[in-house]
Amino acid sequence: MSVVPDILDQARPPCRVDICMEPAQVAAALRHLPGLVFFDSSGNLPPHTHAPISIIAARPVETLTGVIHNRQDLDYLRDKLADYQTHYPSFGFPMGAACGWIDYEGDYCFGIYPEMLVYQHDRNQWWQCGNLADKISASPTEESKPPTISNFSASTTQGEYEQSVARIQEYIAAGDIYQVNLTQQFRAVCGDGSFFSLYQQPHI
Repeated sequence: MSVVPDILDQARPPCRVDICMEPAQVAAALRHLPGLVFFDSSGNLPPHTHAPISIIAARPVETLTGVIHNRQDLDYLRDKLADYQTHYPSFGFPMGAACGWIDYEGDYCFGIYPEMLVYQHDRNQWWQCGNLADKISASPTEESKPPTISNFSASTTQGEYEQSVARIQEYIAAGDIYQVNLTQQFRAVCGDGSFFSLYQQPHI
């Protein structure tokens, strides 16, 4: 039997909150909190989009990991998400969420975030679930430098890549396939520094 953390027992519907800051500024002022996530729509608003939002969340109450192709792990994920469901009228944006990823191999990692700040760009209005607004630093830590990043190296040699292209051309000529998305991995070594500062750089 799952035990739902106390923070969910005290959950309330989202409420308006007055924050005179842009989403990126709020995210920067909350970097001291563990597990910060930032879904930023600022500067990336497609035309004719209804009610675009940006989301900031922090302090996950639990982290869920597993492999999506494994039935036991998938059932575990579904059961956990059911444990954390709340039932409020729709406000048109999340009121807490599981934030994370599923990689190409099927490994997943999701944090459970009952606390969120949501910014409605068309209304210039902030909404809050939880108490993150109270944790905004009045004097955010001094901006650190972006991390050092080495030169990128490819996972395959030029010859191997060209062989793959030739093989694809043979398959196309034989009528076996008509399209291929040929990719390769590039790696680099990252040193000390702030990846948030790297995100804030207009040009890399």
